Amino acid sequence: MEFRDLAELWNSFVIESNNKLALHDWAKNIYPKVLAEPVALAYILPTWTPEMKKTIGGRFFKHLTDLLTNKSNGTEKHRNMTVFSMDDYSMASILDILGLFNSIAPPFDSTIMIELRKSPEDNYVVTVLYHNETLNNTEGKAERIVHLLKLPNCTEACPLEKFKEILVPYLVDNWSNYCQDSKSSIDDPKNMNTTGATPSECPKFNWFQGSTNRIATKHHVGNIGLL
Repeated sequence: MEFRDLAELWNSFVIESNNKLALHDWAKNIYPKVLAEPVALAYILPTWTPEMKKTIGGRFFKHLTDLLTNKSNGTEKHRNMTVFSMDDYSMASILDILGLFNSIAPPFDSTIMIELRKSPEDNYVVTVLYHNETLNNTEGKAERIVHLLKLPNCTEACPLEKFKEILVPYLVDNWSNYCQDSKSSIDDPKNMNTTGATPSECPKFNWFQGSTNRIATKHHVGNIGLL
């Protein structure tokens, strides 16, 4: 059994619990405390090293920084919002690459909001907010709360240029070249349904279909909104 299998088991328990279904006694012995740590590894392992972070998130973050740059310089002045739909693993990877993952599986309907704002000094800044399920310590109930996150080595309202600088090590300009595949070009919109790489050349984590403004995944459990 792999870590990801444990994560799928975890998700099954979450669904059953959310729907008020009784868990078997053996499940109660491992959920949630025993499973929590290995399940966290299932979400962290895909982005364990800098190179893995680049492979997983390089195309998405290149697209993201392009969107933010184009909005700030007026190239796309009429674009006010972009929404991406993705699964929990993709959300965890994006948070981990940003240094913001809390080692807790993103719950259903989670949302990461990356906002481009103007500061009082008329400079562009980026804020990252995470809408997840947080336990209310006062009443012991799970509530939906939007958290303003602070990027490592930056402020909560991170200057746009600093935000882009943080992401530079993880950007991929040309996926085909990065994966050393000369047979097809994934950067051609006509080929957006291809992976652009053979299994031996690149992991099968090319989940971002950039030109279509969407992320193709098996399950829809969360969103990213660029505001």
